[in-house]
Amino acid sequence: MVSLIRGLKGLYVGSGPGFADQQAYATLFGLVERQATMVALVRVFQYMTVMVLVLIPLIFLTKRPHKGESSLPNGR
Repeated sequence: MVSLIRGLKGLYVGSGPGFADQQAYATLFGLVERQATMVALVRVFQYMTVMVLVLIPLIFLTKRPHKGESSLPNGR
């Protein structure tokens, strides 16, 4: 972690010592934020996959309407 911060400070060394620290930490924060966003996105897709797999059997539990009958509740 320390070597990563030193390397990032080296990118911004021309900006001045205090500003280079700020930019290095801002860059590190951006990297962490991007990774956290990707982890959250993967978790959302996993939850959605589980929900779809759980709900698929409901398709087979529903009754089909008889031929000639309307599937609407009021019979139109």
